[in-house]
Amino acid sequence: MRTVAGCILVGSLAFVPAQDPQPSIAEELDALIAKTNELESFHLVFEGSHADADVGVGSDDAVMEFVYSEALGARVSMHSSERTVDVILDDSRMYFSSSGERTQDGGWRAVDLPSSPVRDMLDELFPRAYALGPGPLFMIRGGDGFQFSLSFGLSGRSAVFSWLVSMKRDLEDVRREGEELVWSPGALDLHLSCATGFPSSISASKEGKKFEFRLRDSLTDTNVDELLRPPEQVTVDEDFAIDLAHMNSVATLREEGFERLTQALDAEKRAWDDSTRADWESFLGVLHTQAIREQREPWLAQLREGVDGVAAWTRTVLEQEDTAESRGKIQEYLDHYERKLDEGFAKAVEMYRDSLPEMRSKTLEPRQELFDIELGVIERLHEELVAAPIHAYFDEQLAAVLGE
Repeated sequence: MRTVAGCILVGSLAFVPAQDPQPSIAEELDALIAKTNELESFHLVFEGSHADADVGVGSDDAVMEFVYSEALGARVSMHSSERTVDVILDDSRMYFSSSGERTQDGGWRAVDLPSSPVRDMLDELFPRAYALGPGPLFMIRGGDGFQFSLSFGLSGRSAVFSWLVSMKRDLEDVRREGEELVWSPGALDLHLSCATGFPSSISASKEGKKFEFRLRDSLTDTNVDELLRPPEQVTVDEDFAIDLAHMNSVATLREEGFERLTQALDAEKRAWDDSTRADWESFLGVLHTQAIREQREPWLAQLREGVDGVAAWTRTVLEQEDTAESRGKIQEYLDHYERKLDEGFAKAVEMYRDSLPEMRSKTLEPRQELFDIELGVIERLHEELVAAPIHAYFDEQLAAVLGE
Protein backbone atom coordinates (compact mmCIF):
# COMPACT_ATOMS: atom_id res chain seq x y z
CA MET A 1 0.00 0.00 0.00
CA ARG A 2 2.80 2.35 0.75
CA THR A 3 4.24 1.72 -2.69
CA VAL A 4 0.93 2.41 -4.41
CA ALA A 5 0.40 5.59 -2.39
CA GLY A 6 3.87 6.74 -3.25
CA CYS A 7 3.23 6.21 -6.92
CA ILE A 8 -0.06 8.12 -6.76
CA LEU A 9 1.66 11.01 -5.00
CA VAL A 10 4.48 11.18 -7.49
CA GLY A 11 2.01 11.02 -10.35
CA SER A 12 0.00 13.88 -8.88
CA LEU A 13 3.07 16.05 -8.49
CA ALA A 14 4.03 15.46 -12.06
CA PHE A 15 0.86 17.23 -13.21
CA VAL A 16 1.34 20.38 -11.08
CA PRO A 17 2.02 23.23 -13.54
CA ALA A 18 5.44 24.89 -13.17
CA GLN A 19 5.29 28.39 -11.74
CA ASP A 20 7.39 31.24 -13.08
CA PRO A 21 10.08 32.25 -10.63
CA GLN A 22 9.52 35.56 -8.87
CA PRO A 23 11.43 38.34 -10.61
CA SER A 24 14.40 39.81 -8.81
CA ILE A 25 14.12 43.24 -7.22
CA ALA A 26 16.33 44.67 -9.97
CA GLU A 27 14.04 43.20 -12.62
CA GLU A 28 10.97 44.61 -10.88
CA LEU A 29 12.58 48.05 -10.78
CA ASP A 30 13.43 47.83 -14.48
CA ALA A 31 9.79 46.97 -15.22
CA LEU A 32 8.52 49.86 -13.07
CA ILE A 33 10.91 52.30 -14.75
CA ALA A 34 9.63 51.25 -18.17
CA LYS A 35 6.00 51.39 -17.02
CA THR A 36 6.14 54.82 -15.38
CA ASN A 37 8.16 56.26 -18.26
CA GLU A 38 5.18 55.56 -20.51
CA LEU A 39 2.75 57.60 -18.40
CA GLU A 40 1.36 60.60 -20.25
CA SER A 41 0.14 62.29 -17.07
CA PHE A 42 -0.47 61.71 -13.39
CA HIS A 43 -1.54 63.50 -10.22
CA LEU A 44 -0.40 62.10 -6.87
CA VAL A 45 -1.65 63.54 -3.57
CA PHE A 46 0.01 62.66 -0.25
CA GLU A 47 -1.22 63.53 3.22
CA GLY A 48 1.53 64.21 5.73
CA SER A 49 2.08 64.37 9.43
CA HIS A 50 4.96 65.26 11.70
CA ALA A 51 5.39 64.32 15.32
CA ASP A 52 7.84 64.28 18.18
CA ALA A 53 9.64 60.97 17.83
CA ASP A 54 9.64 60.36 21.60
CA VAL A 55 6.09 61.24 22.66
CA GLY A 56 4.29 60.86 19.35
CA VAL A 57 2.53 64.21 19.55
CA GLY A 58 2.14 65.96 16.22
CA SER A 59 -0.22 67.18 13.56
CA ASP A 60 -1.75 65.94 10.31
CA ASP A 61 -1.76 69.12 8.30
CA ALA A 62 0.57 68.70 5.32
CA VAL A 63 -0.37 67.93 1.72
CA MET A 64 2.24 67.08 -0.91
CA GLU A 65 1.42 66.80 -4.62
CA PHE A 66 3.26 65.50 -7.68
CA VAL A 67 1.78 66.54 -11.03
CA TYR A 68 3.08 65.53 -14.46
CA SER A 69 2.17 65.96 -18.09
CA GLU A 70 4.40 64.63 -20.84
CA ALA A 71 3.33 67.55 -23.02
CA LEU A 72 3.25 70.44 -20.52
CA GLY A 73 5.72 69.83 -17.69
CA ALA A 74 5.53 69.03 -14.00
CA ARG A 75 4.80 70.41 -10.55
CA VAL A 76 5.65 69.57 -6.95
CA SER A 77 4.12 71.31 -3.98
CA MET A 78 3.90 70.94 -0.22
CA HIS A 79 1.50 72.93 1.94
CA SER A 80 1.36 72.89 5.71
CA SER A 81 0.57 75.31 8.54
CA GLU A 82 4.29 76.07 8.85
CA ARG A 83 5.55 76.15 5.30
CA THR A 84 4.59 76.23 1.63
CA VAL A 85 6.79 75.17 -1.29
CA ASP A 86 5.60 75.16 -4.90
CA VAL A 87 7.57 74.52 -8.11
CA ILE A 88 6.26 74.45 -11.69
CA LEU A 89 8.48 73.37 -14.55
CA ASP A 90 7.96 73.49 -18.31
CA ASP A 91 10.43 72.96 -21.14
CA SER A 92 11.98 76.42 -20.87
CA ARG A 93 11.29 77.90 -17.44
CA MET A 94 11.06 77.12 -13.73
CA TYR A 95 8.60 78.92 -11.45
CA PHE A 96 8.89 78.63 -7.69
CA SER A 97 7.28 80.04 -4.59
CA SER A 98 7.89 79.46 -0.90
CA SER A 99 6.80 80.92 2.40
CA GLY A 100 7.50 80.24 6.03
CA GLU A 101 10.49 80.46 8.33
CA ARG A 102 13.77 81.36 6.52
CA THR A 103 12.01 81.49 3.13
CA GLN A 104 10.65 84.07 0.73
CA ASP A 105 7.33 85.90 1.07
CA GLY A 106 5.32 83.49 -1.10
CA GLY A 107 5.47 85.48 -4.34
CA TRP A 108 6.29 83.64 -7.54
CA ARG A 109 9.80 83.86 -8.94
CA ALA A 110 11.00 82.52 -12.27
CA VAL A 111 14.20 81.55 -14.01
CA ASP A 112 14.85 80.46 -17.59
CA LEU A 113 16.37 77.02 -17.98
CA PRO A 114 19.93 77.32 -19.32
CA SER A 115 20.58 76.49 -22.95
CA SER A 116 23.90 76.11 -24.74
CA PRO A 117 25.01 75.32 -28.30
CA VAL A 118 27.95 73.49 -26.71
CA ARG A 119 25.62 71.14 -24.83
CA ASP A 120 23.54 70.69 -27.97
CA MET A 121 26.64 69.54 -29.87
CA LEU A 122 27.74 67.31 -26.98
CA ASP A 123 24.32 65.63 -26.95
CA GLU A 124 24.41 65.22 -30.73
CA LEU A 125 27.93 63.80 -31.04
CA PHE A 126 28.23 61.88 -27.75
CA PRO A 127 24.68 61.25 -26.51
CA ARG A 128 23.97 59.52 -23.22
CA ALA A 129 21.98 56.30 -23.42
CA TYR A 130 18.85 57.73 -21.79
CA ALA A 131 15.41 56.19 -22.13
CA LEU A 132 13.78 59.63 -22.24
CA GLY A 133 14.70 62.95 -23.76
CA PRO A 134 15.15 66.21 -21.82
CA GLY A 135 12.43 67.00 -19.33
CA PRO A 136 11.31 66.95 -15.69
CA LEU A 137 12.18 64.26 -13.17
CA PHE A 138 10.83 63.79 -9.66
CA MET A 139 13.37 63.17 -6.92
CA ILE A 140 13.16 61.73 -3.41
CA ARG A 141 16.36 61.49 -1.41
CA GLY A 142 17.19 59.74 1.82
CA GLY A 143 20.26 59.96 3.97
CA ASP A 144 19.82 62.71 6.56
CA GLY A 145 16.04 62.93 6.70
CA PHE A 146 13.75 63.26 3.68
CA GLN A 147 14.02 65.59 0.71
CA PHE A 148 11.84 65.86 -2.37
CA SER A 149 12.44 68.02 -5.41
CA LEU A 150 11.74 68.56 -9.08
CA SER A 151 14.61 68.81 -11.54
CA PHE A 152 15.12 69.07 -15.30
CA GLY A 153 17.29 66.62 -17.24
CA LEU A 154 18.98 68.88 -19.76
CA SER A 155 20.50 65.99 -21.73
CA GLY A 156 17.81 63.39 -21.06
CA ARG A 157 16.47 61.18 -18.28
CA SER A 158 16.64 57.53 -17.35
CA ALA A 159 13.26 57.78 -15.62
CA VAL A 160 10.52 60.21 -14.67
CA PHE A 161 10.85 58.95 -11.08
CA SER A 162 14.51 59.21 -10.14
CA TRP A 163 13.97 57.19 -6.95
CA LEU A 164 13.51 54.06 -9.08
CA VAL A 165 16.98 54.56 -10.57
CA SER A 166 18.43 55.31 -7.12
CA MET A 167 16.87 52.14 -5.72
CA LYS A 168 18.39 50.06 -8.50
CA ARG A 169 21.83 51.47 -7.66
CA ASP A 170 21.21 50.87 -3.95
CA LEU A 171 19.83 47.33 -3.95
CA GLU A 172 21.39 46.49 -0.58
CA ASP A 173 18.95 48.95 1.01
CA VAL A 174 15.89 47.63 -0.86
CA ARG A 175 13.71 44.77 0.37
CA ARG A 176 10.41 43.22 -0.66
CA GLU A 177 7.42 43.31 1.72
CA GLY A 178 4.35 41.68 0.19
CA GLU A 179 3.22 43.77 -2.77
CA GLU A 180 5.67 46.57 -2.01
CA LEU A 181 9.35 47.34 -2.29
CA VAL A 182 10.84 49.20 0.67
CA TRP A 183 13.88 51.44 0.27
CA SER A 184 15.66 52.43 3.49
CA PRO A 185 18.70 54.59 2.83
CA GLY A 186 19.70 56.30 6.07
CA ALA A 187 16.76 57.78 7.95
CA LEU A 188 14.32 57.33 5.06
CA ASP A 189 11.75 54.56 4.57
CA LEU A 190 10.03 54.65 1.19
CA HIS A 191 7.31 52.05 0.54
CA LEU A 192 6.74 51.58 -3.17
CA SER A 193 3.84 49.84 -4.91
CA CYS A 194 5.04 47.01 -7.13
CA ALA A 195 1.94 47.56 -9.27
CA THR A 196 2.33 51.28 -10.01
CA GLY A 197 5.82 52.45 -9.01
CA PHE A 198 4.18 55.16 -6.88
CA PRO A 199 5.23 55.61 -3.25
CA SER A 200 2.50 54.40 -0.91
CA SER A 201 4.21 55.97 2.11
CA ILE A 202 7.33 58.00 2.86
CA SER A 203 8.67 58.43 6.38
CA ALA A 204 11.84 59.77 7.96
CA SER A 205 13.18 60.89 11.32
CA LYS A 206 15.36 63.93 11.77
CA GLU A 207 16.38 66.00 14.79
CA GLY A 208 13.81 64.34 17.07
CA LYS A 209 10.98 64.75 14.60
CA LYS A 210 9.24 62.05 12.58
CA PHE A 211 7.75 62.91 9.22
CA GLU A 212 5.34 60.70 7.29
CA PHE A 213 3.43 61.06 4.04
CA ARG A 214 0.85 58.56 2.82
CA LEU A 215 -0.58 58.37 -0.68
CA ARG A 216 -4.20 59.53 -0.64
CA ASP A 217 -5.08 59.84 -4.33
CA SER A 218 -3.41 58.74 -7.54
CA LEU A 219 -4.79 59.58 -10.96
CA THR A 220 -3.12 58.62 -14.23
CA ASP A 221 -3.84 59.72 -17.79
CA THR A 222 -5.85 62.60 -16.39
CA ASN A 223 -6.17 66.25 -17.42
CA VAL A 224 -3.75 68.31 -15.34
CA ASP A 225 -3.55 71.37 -17.60
CA GLU A 226 -4.94 73.78 -15.02
CA LEU A 227 -2.55 72.57 -12.31
CA LEU A 228 0.42 73.23 -14.61
CA ARG A 229 -0.64 76.68 -15.77
CA PRO A 230 2.27 79.05 -15.04
CA PRO A 231 1.62 82.09 -12.81
CA GLU A 232 1.05 85.41 -14.52
CA GLN A 233 2.84 87.62 -11.97
CA VAL A 234 6.48 86.59 -11.54
CA THR A 235 9.82 88.15 -10.58
CA VAL A 236 12.89 86.99 -12.47
CA ASP A 237 15.45 85.58 -10.02
CA GLU A 238 18.81 86.78 -11.37
CA ASP A 239 20.85 85.11 -8.62
CA PHE A 240 19.31 81.72 -9.30
CA ALA A 241 19.92 82.19 -13.02
CA ILE A 242 23.63 82.63 -12.29
CA ASP A 243 23.62 79.41 -10.26
CA LEU A 244 21.85 77.50 -13.04
CA ALA A 245 24.30 78.79 -15.63
CA HIS A 246 26.92 76.58 -14.00
CA MET A 247 25.11 73.58 -15.53
CA ASN A 248 26.33 74.77 -18.93
CA SER A 249 29.66 76.25 -17.89
CA VAL A 250 32.77 75.43 -19.91
CA ALA A 251 34.21 73.45 -16.98
CA THR A 252 31.03 71.38 -16.56
CA LEU A 253 30.56 70.62 -20.25
CA ARG A 254 34.26 69.87 -20.76
CA GLU A 255 34.19 67.31 -17.96
CA GLU A 256 30.98 65.80 -19.32
CA GLY A 257 32.58 65.51 -22.75
CA PHE A 258 35.65 63.70 -21.45
CA GLU A 259 33.44 61.43 -19.35
CA ARG A 260 31.03 60.52 -22.14
CA LEU A 261 33.70 59.76 -24.73
CA THR A 262 35.85 57.81 -22.27
CA GLN A 263 32.86 55.71 -21.22
CA ALA A 264 31.94 55.05 -24.85
CA LEU A 265 35.51 53.99 -25.67
CA ASP A 266 35.82 51.79 -22.57
CA ALA A 267 32.50 50.10 -23.36
CA GLU A 268 33.58 49.72 -27.03
CA LYS A 269 30.52 51.67 -28.15
CA ARG A 270 32.87 53.96 -30.07
CA ALA A 271 36.16 53.09 -31.73
CA TRP A 272 39.10 55.46 -31.55
CA ASP A 273 39.10 56.07 -35.30
CA ASP A 274 39.09 59.05 -37.65
CA SER A 275 35.34 59.58 -37.22
CA THR A 276 35.55 59.71 -33.42
CA ARG A 277 38.61 61.97 -33.57
CA ALA A 278 36.74 64.34 -35.90
CA ASP A 279 33.69 64.41 -33.59
CA TRP A 280 35.88 65.05 -30.55
CA GLU A 281 37.70 67.85 -32.31
CA SER A 282 34.38 69.39 -33.41
CA PHE A 283 33.00 69.36 -29.87
CA LEU A 284 36.20 70.85 -28.43
CA GLY A 285 36.18 73.49 -31.15
CA VAL A 286 32.73 74.76 -30.16
CA LEU A 287 33.53 74.47 -26.43
CA HIS A 288 36.82 76.35 -26.49
CA THR A 289 35.64 78.91 -29.04
CA GLN A 290 33.03 80.02 -26.53
CA ALA A 291 35.51 80.01 -23.66
CA ILE A 292 38.28 81.85 -25.51
CA ARG A 293 35.91 84.52 -26.77
CA GLU A 294 34.52 85.08 -23.28
CA GLN A 295 37.96 85.23 -21.68
CA ARG A 296 39.93 87.10 -24.35
CA GLU A 297 37.53 89.78 -25.59
CA PRO A 298 38.61 92.38 -22.98
CA TRP A 299 42.26 91.61 -23.74
CA LEU A 300 41.64 91.90 -27.49
CA ALA A 301 40.10 95.32 -26.94
CA GLN A 302 43.26 96.38 -25.04
CA LEU A 303 45.47 95.02 -27.82
CA ARG A 304 43.55 96.97 -30.45
CA GLU A 305 43.94 100.11 -28.35
CA GLY A 306 47.67 99.38 -28.20
CA VAL A 307 47.83 99.07 -31.98
CA ASP A 308 45.95 102.36 -32.32
CA GLY A 309 48.57 103.94 -30.07
CA VAL A 310 51.41 102.58 -32.20
CA ALA A 311 49.71 103.87 -35.36
CA ALA A 312 49.27 107.31 -33.78
CA TRP A 313 52.95 107.36 -32.73
CA THR A 314 54.04 106.37 -36.23
CA ARG A 315 51.93 109.12 -37.75
CA THR A 316 53.50 111.70 -35.39
CA VAL A 317 57.04 110.59 -36.26
CA LEU A 318 56.38 110.78 -39.99
CA GLU A 319 54.80 114.20 -39.67
CA GLN A 320 57.98 115.42 -38.00
CA GLU A 321 60.44 113.70 -40.35
CA ASP A 322 59.44 111.44 -43.24
CA THR A 323 62.80 110.11 -44.44
CA ALA A 324 64.20 106.71 -45.32
CA GLU A 325 66.16 106.73 -42.09
CA SER A 326 63.11 107.53 -39.91
CA ARG A 327 61.05 104.92 -41.73
CA GLY A 328 63.80 102.38 -41.12
CA LYS A 329 63.72 103.10 -37.38
CA ILE A 330 59.93 102.92 -37.38
CA GLN A 331 60.01 99.52 -39.12
CA GLU A 332 62.57 98.27 -36.60
CA TYR A 333 60.25 99.26 -33.77
CA LEU A 334 57.20 97.75 -35.50
CA ASP A 335 59.02 94.42 -35.95
CA HIS A 336 59.93 94.46 -32.26
CA TYR A 337 56.31 95.24 -31.33
CA GLU A 338 54.99 92.31 -33.35
CA ARG A 339 57.53 89.95 -31.77
CA LYS A 340 56.27 91.05 -28.35
CA LEU A 341 52.72 90.39 -29.50
CA ASP A 342 53.67 86.86 -30.52
CA GLU A 343 55.35 86.25 -27.16
CA GLY A 344 52.16 87.40 -25.47
CA PHE A 345 50.03 85.14 -27.64
CA ALA A 346 52.20 82.11 -26.81
CA LYS A 347 51.98 82.96 -23.11
CA ALA A 348 48.20 83.28 -23.39
CA VAL A 349 47.94 79.75 -24.83
CA GLU A 350 50.04 78.42 -21.97
CA MET A 351 48.00 80.26 -19.32
CA TYR A 352 44.71 79.10 -20.83
CA ARG A 353 45.89 75.50 -20.95
CA ASP A 354 47.10 75.63 -17.34
CA SER A 355 43.78 77.12 -16.21
CA LEU A 356 41.81 74.05 -17.33
CA PRO A 357 40.71 71.95 -14.33
CA GLU A 358 41.98 68.41 -13.96
CA MET A 359 39.65 65.53 -14.60
CA ARG A 360 38.77 64.26 -11.13
CA SER A 361 36.69 61.20 -11.90
CA LYS A 362 37.16 58.34 -9.43
CA THR A 363 36.24 55.73 -12.01
CA LEU A 364 37.51 57.05 -15.34
CA GLU A 365 41.00 57.77 -16.62
CA PRO A 366 40.70 59.80 -19.84
CA ARG A 367 43.05 58.78 -22.61
CA GLN A 368 46.04 61.00 -23.31
CA GLU A 369 44.97 61.16 -26.96
CA LEU A 370 41.94 63.19 -25.90
CA PHE A 371 44.14 65.78 -24.20
CA ASP A 372 46.55 65.88 -27.14
CA ILE A 373 43.72 66.74 -29.53
CA GLU A 374 42.41 69.32 -27.07
CA LEU A 375 45.80 71.07 -26.95
CA GLY A 376 45.93 71.18 -30.73
CA VAL A 377 42.43 72.69 -30.84
CA ILE A 378 43.36 75.32 -28.24
CA GLU A 379 46.49 76.35 -30.14
CA ARG A 380 44.57 76.57 -33.43
CA LEU A 381 41.74 78.60 -31.92
CA HIS A 382 44.07 81.06 -30.21
CA GLU A 383 45.70 81.63 -33.57
CA GLU A 384 42.35 82.06 -35.35
CA LEU A 385 40.51 84.05 -32.68
CA VAL A 386 43.30 86.06 -31.05
CA ALA A 387 46.62 86.24 -32.88
CA ALA A 388 45.46 86.41 -36.50
CA PRO A 389 42.82 89.15 -35.97
CA ILE A 390 45.28 91.35 -34.06
CA HIS A 391 48.02 90.90 -36.66
CA ALA A 392 45.50 91.71 -39.39
CA TYR A 393 44.36 94.81 -37.49
CA PHE A 394 48.00 95.83 -36.96
CA ASP A 395 48.78 95.49 -40.68
CA GLU A 396 45.66 97.41 -41.67
CA GLN A 397 46.23 100.36 -39.31
CA LEU A 398 49.96 100.68 -40.00
CA ALA A 399 49.53 100.33 -43.76
CA ALA A 400 47.13 103.28 -43.68
CA VAL A 401 49.73 105.38 -41.83
CA LEU A 402 52.77 104.27 -43.81
CA GLY A 403 50.93 104.65 -47.12
CA GLU A 404 51.45 101.04 -48.14
